[in-house]
Amino acid sequence: MPRSATSLDSKATPACELCLLGATVLRVGGRTIALSAKDAALLALVACAGPLRTERVAGLLWPAATARQADTSLRQRLYRLRREAQTPLMDSAATLSLRPEVHTDLAGAIASDEHAGAERWCRWLQQEQVTLARP
Repeated sequence: MPRSATSLDSKATPACELCLLGATVLRVGGRTIALSAKDAALLALVACAGPLRTERVAGLLWPAATARQADTSLRQRLYRLRREAQTPLMDSAATLSLRPEVHTDLAGAIASDEHAGAERWCRWLQQEQVTLARP
């Protein structure tokens, strides 16, 4: 009996939760993946300010590197994250953005006012998104 498209889709793209508050980890299909500082920075940047141009992300994360070195480092980091998660976490081409199935703990925390200063943080984030979107 053939499987439905829905069951195939759920198998192909497991739900992912990116935890940025507290210990920075990625949960994928029941597995918990500890993130390096650079992986956490990459995912947090894209989660908070994406979509962002790849050259902008590379320049922010590897400021001392040449543009070519930074681009190579970014591509390697994206490959490593995808391999560890066993699923794509970001849509990538000229810009990077989290895939729709990757959820973060930030949205819920801000919406529920769990963290003091959530309104101030939202204003700051909006300003940063404008700044990061500039060439």
